[in-house]
Amino acid sequence: MKHTFLLLAALSLTTAGFCQNSGTKIEVNLTDVPAGYKINFTRFDNKEGHSILIDSSNSTKRTFTINCDPIDETTIYSVRVYNGNTRNSTIPRAIYIKEGFTSTVSGSSAYPNNWTISSKHPKQAFDNTLNDAAKDLRTEENKLYISMDTVTSNESINILYDMIDELEIKIEEKELNVMKTLPIDDYWLDNLKMMCSAINYEGKDYANYKKIEEVFNLLPEEHKKSKKGKSMYMALYENAPQKGDEIIDYDLYDADGKLHHLADYKGKWMLLDFSTYYCGPCRMFGAAVKYFYQKGIGKNIEIITIINDTKEVFEQMAETEKYISPLFHDRDEKDGIFALYKVSAYPTFFVVNPEGKLQHCVSGFSLSYMLNLFKEVGAMPKPEIKKVKGGTVINYPESDKNSGLWLESVELYKDSTVLNVSSICYSIGEGSTIKYNNGKNSCQLLSSSIGLNQYTSFNDGMKLCRLTFAPLPKGTKSFDFIEGDCEGCFKIEGVKIAE
Repeated sequence: MKHTFLLLAALSLTTAGFCQNSGTKIEVNLTDVPAGYKINFTRFDNKEGHSILIDSSNSTKRTFTINCDPIDETTIYSVRVYNGNTRNSTIPRAIYIKEGFTSTVSGSSAYPNNWTISSKHPKQAFDNTLNDAAKDLRTEENKLYISMDTVTSNESINILYDMIDELEIKIEEKELNVMKTLPIDDYWLDNLKMMCSAINYEGKDYANYKKIEEVFNLLPEEHKKSKKGKSMYMALYENAPQKGDEIIDYDLYDADGKLHHLADYKGKWMLLDFSTYYCGPCRMFGAAVKYFYQKGIGKNIEIITIINDTKEVFEQMAETEKYISPLFHDRDEKDGIFALYKVSAYPTFFVVNPEGKLQHCVSGFSLSYMLNLFKEVGAMPKPEIKKVKGGTVINYPESDKNSGLWLESVELYKDSTVLNVSSICYSIGEGSTIKYNNGKNSCQLLSSSIGLNQYTSFNDGMKLCRLTFAPLPKGTKSFDFIEGDCEGCFKIEGVKIAE
């Protein structure tokens, strides 16, 4: 949905305040805030957020001071409001801080868009101008977000999201009209670039495409020729790579500064992982990649991770995450290869065939997608059958279809059947079974090395789970594993266990 991208974009922009020295502070003086409403101030260090103050007073008057710690230029602040214990909040609002001065937050409302934020920082004026251009519409939007937890049906929630989408388009239109009257500076350019990124997400059918194009055409040539300007141009006028297109190559660097190119990997399958260090699913996939490579996946498909963070953050990532697969940076952050591939969500994956042509693209990390991709391109390890004391072990058995679990091995004994499966998250239900004889018969789950009926997630890679079932009859050639008895559960279908 359109609102998802726009909300993420708003978060990245409106949390861009910072304070640079101890002694700098934020003074808050608010009235008429509903009792029980929570006011949350968040500090971001290198994009990683830390809540520094949550005011949940029952008083309608909120008065307090936030002192800024010694920080650097990457530290940013934002404020948002929650309705009691609900998970949904208002859109965040930026508070820009100038070293050695006090910024103030004041007003008589439950919504940050109606507050007055005063700061000596010049960018606060720009933020305030955009906020004021659509203040009433932002109030309507914030009310919808606050009301989310009172809605129970999916149909009603989708209606609310559609209403938010419509408001976002109207708000952006008002911002564009105001920007035409303002001087062009870095913050102005960043704001327009963010709007152009929405076109990457939705294409030329984006509701405000023509209005964004009109404002872009107001730019002087020197701005159009800058990295940001070229990135905006590509969003407006270039098409995203399509199936069958040749890969777009670029200068890519590893953590040691050595130059690489995607063309170097022609002749084998490639999975291009467009990622960022501060994306949770990206980090989870990165941890899983180590496991994949340890199992030999890299012999037939190269998983190439490209990071859009700063050079310093990229080098930090290379040091801390210790990738064993290719990890690159183009030194142009979002205005280089990410702009050429029109990447608007993280992670985004492009599959490239051995001829160097794009096969398909998908956004978001799904382990089942990856496992079936590895099967499709022939990257899975070959099955190995071993006789052990009292039974047989089949390592990496073939299967027809996989839904979220890597089946490392099957152990066949007279008194049990054991499945060793790996994943980055589990929720194994008590009703899990092995079905055989075309689904007519089943073996019940006897035990699990991971707790049943509870969600378990691992951010540091794939973890093994040992599932023990009743024994399969002698002569069984294949079976299906079904976790629980519901749609969307883990399934591994057509597991081959006959020699």
